[in-house]
Amino acid sequence: MLPAHVRLGCSILCVLFLFATPAPAQIVTVTQNLGTTQGTTGIATSVTTGSTMGGMQVTAFFTDGSSESVTWVGGFFGSGSATGTGWSLMESGDTDTSSWFLTNSTRLGLTRLLLDGGPGKTVFDRTFGGMIGTPGTSIGRDFVVTFGGVGTTILATYEDQVAVIPNPPVGDIFRYLDVVFQNAGGLASGQVLGFGADTDSTVDVLTPLAVIPEPGSLLLFGVAVLGLVGHRRLQRQRLA
Repeated sequence: MLPAHVRLGCSILCVLFLFATPAPAQIVTVTQNLGTTQGTTGIATSVTTGSTMGGMQVTAFFTDGSSESVTWVGGFFGSGSATGTGWSLMESGDTDTSSWFLTNSTRLGLTRLLLDGGPGKTVFDRTFGGMIGTPGTSIGRDFVVTFGGVGTTILATYEDQVAVIPNPPVGDIFRYLDVVFQNAGGLASGQVLGFGADTDSTVDVLTPLAVIPEPGSLLLFGVAVLGLVGHRRLQRQRLA
């Protein structure tokens, strides 16, 4: 049997080892889905803060299968928030450099957070290879965890590309940001997650664009119409 002082030393070393061992970090994957193209008549500004995103819809999903949707409310001094039953999302300052803070104070795990910028005249601007894409936007900032969320596995998906009418979409700005916690239990009760995600402001509320046929399709359609008209004229001449 080891002497008492040796056992004590081993115990202290074990405690120090536990505190020195870093907790597992988050695993974050960022992707996109071009989806249904949304339209706006212009970009109002690339400097968007929490106070300028009023009207945006935020939906939280929980481990018991329930969900809750709330409307983003712009506040003062560049701040704004969406507050649900026991959970909230806040942002203050330019979204290009400041963080959003998601707080889960419910008794459930939070499995997903869906942000719909459309009603709030807001688009989510991706880094886009370090280049400016759509005119009027900035370089952008992809989703990144800045605080908390230890042990979570996060899939952040940008959905439904946005076009500035009448130009086609560039593929750098999106209507939705869908954040899914793929780990068991999601974002646990009592946790706070800070993340970065750049937004820009649009001139008007986003609306889905009708599918515009490609030039080749339009040409084939025109040929078909001309052929139908010629066929009907020939029939009339035979009957006359």
